[in-house]
Amino acid sequence: MDVITANSNGNNLSLRLGMGNGTFGTASPLSAGSSPIFVTTADWNADGKPDLGVVNNGITTGTYVVSILMGDGAGGFGASTNIDIGNTAVPRGAVVKDFNLDGKPDLAVAGYGNNTIPVLLGKGDGTFEPVISLSGPANPQSIDSADFNGDGWPDLVATTSLTTSQNVSVMLGSCK
Repeated sequence: MDVITANSNGNNLSLRLGMGNGTFGTASPLSAGSSPIFVTTADWNADGKPDLGVVNNGITTGTYVVSILMGDGAGGFGASTNIDIGNTAVPRGAVVKDFNLDGKPDLAVAGYGNNTIPVLLGKGDGTFEPVISLSGPANPQSIDSADFNGDGWPDLVATTSLTTSQNVSVMLGSCK
């Protein structure tokens, strides 16, 4: 088991490969966008090797981006491919799920600052459909997914931070 962390201030990721005995090797930096704040894994290109999805909190070319890095299966990753998710919401976190039930992993991003959730539907070859912006709660801080109503479609849940209270919003079957 390996560990990877996002270092927003260091403007990189830190990868520590597991030694198999509960310890980890020296951190290796990986470049991925501007001010990475959240990292998740999925097999974006269906090659059986874990890839990375990195949510960046810094502006790149005038917009926020999600960086995708393909894994080589030996602890290495290729150069990042940046996907523009707009400039109206500051990314906070993400969740991987097959939102459209096509058998390929997708990514939804919590974006603080407006009431939309950018969703990237994976094509299964390491690329994504154009970003879909779902109507969501105001100022989502974190996001997760499960089938809350038992209809077989993944739903989204987002925690929000408002000035007077903290809330949880559920978006049923968001990508039907």
